[in-house]
Amino acid sequence: MAENVIPKRSEVPEEFTWNLKDMFESDEAWFAENEALKEMPGRLAAFQGHLGESAETLLAFFKLEDEISLRLEPLYGYASCKNDQDQANSVYQDMRGK
Repeated sequence: MAENVIPKRSEVPEEFTWNLKDMFESDEAWFAENEALKEMPGRLAAFQGHLGESAETLLAFFKLEDEISLRLEPLYGYASCKNDQDQANSVYQDMRGK
């Protein structure tokens, strides 16, 4: 009886892996975006107590909220897929946790 062995991630041909470059070109690009997003809580906080001032202010808030969502979703998706590729890799565990 042949024994099925699950290959290590590094042994899987690239054509059988996810193409995550559509989200981020590299882990370094992911880390740069993660760092850049750290300014967002401050930008959101600037709207506190001002949303009812005008329609323009409310629209600006909604646009910022959309921008954050559009930037966070690929950040989380990339980290999740990287972690799923090799759950023993502590770098990707940390990325997903962030």
